[in-house]
Amino acid sequence: LGVFDTKMSFYLLEKLREQKVMGFSGFEARHYSLFESFAQDMGQAVSLQNLLYLLAFKYIFSGKLRHEDIPDDPSIESERRQIIFGSAIGIPTFFVHNNTSNFLIKRIIAKTERVRPSRRYPGYARIYNLEYRRALLKILREDAADLLEMLNMRESVDELELRLNEPALYSACGKLTSGILNTTGAESPLSLSADKFNQAAEKYYRTKLRNLHIREAFGLLSKDMIKLDHASAGLRQDIRCLFDNVLEGTTVTKFLDLARQDVVEETASEETLEKLICILLVHIHYKTELNRKFQDVKKQ
Repeated sequence: LGVFDTKMSFYLLEKLREQKVMGFSGFEARHYSLFESFAQDMGQAVSLQNLLYLLAFKYIFSGKLRHEDIPDDPSIESERRQIIFGSAIGIPTFFVHNNTSNFLIKRIIAKTERVRPSRRYPGYARIYNLEYRRALLKILREDAADLLEMLNMRESVDELELRLNEPALYSACGKLTSGILNTTGAESPLSLSADKFNQAAEKYYRTKLRNLHIREAFGLLSKDMIKLDHASAGLRQDIRCLFDNVLEGTTVTKFLDLARQDVVEETASEETLEKLICILLVHIHYKTELNRKFQDVKKQ
C-alpha cells in the first residue's frame, strides 16, 4: 500500500460518501480529469457512471454478484487497477491469472475476443484493453437493457461504442489531443518532445479550451434561464423580483449575450462581473427551491 497517514483519506477510484460523515449519501468518482465539452463529454460520462451504479445494485439485489465474487485482497486489487492505469498511459494489453478468484473479471474475459495464453507470464492470460472494453459494452447492453430503456440511454451507449472504436475522433482524450496538436501543426504527440507537447497543452488549456468552456457555460446558463422563466407562478415572481433588482430592467438572456464576449476577452467591468455573480446566486437559489419542493412531494 505504500506510505500513508491514517488521518488522510484513502485514495479510491470510487469514494463512498456516508450520511453520518458528510450529511448525505452517495458516490464520488475520482478518476475524472478534463473534458473538451461539459455537455457532450462530461455529462455523458456522469450519465454512464450513474447507469453503472444502477447495474451494480441490480446485480446485488438479484444475487448475481456477491461480495466474495470480487475479493479485496492486495493481488486482486492490483489485478483490477492495472487495467485502468495501463489504459490511461496507452498500454494495449494486460494480464490476468488463469486461476483468479475474481468472478466478475472472469465473466467479462469470457466475452472478450482475442484472449490468449501469455508467453511471457506462464499461467496468465493476455488481454487487449480495447477488446475488454468492447466486452464490457456487450455486457452493458445485455444486462442493463431495461435500465437503458428506463433512462433513455440507448443513444448514449451507441455513442460510447463510437468513442471506443474511433477514439481519435470521439473520445475525450482524442478530442483534447487533437486540440493540442492543432496549435503545433504536428500530426502525432510522439513527433514532439515531451517539453514541447506539455507547453502546447498548457497553452491550449489556458486559451482555446478555456474559451470553449466559458462559451459553453454561458450557453448552458442561458438555457436554464429560459426554463426558469417558465417556472411555477409563485417561484417565478420571487425570481423575477431578484432579477429586477440586479439587472434593472434588462432581460437575463440579453445580459448574458452581452457579457459573454467580455468575459471571454477578460474585458468585463466590475459591474458586469457583480451582476453575473448575482445571477448565478439567484440560479442556485432557484435550483435549491426546486429541489426542496421535490423532496416535499416525495415525503407526502
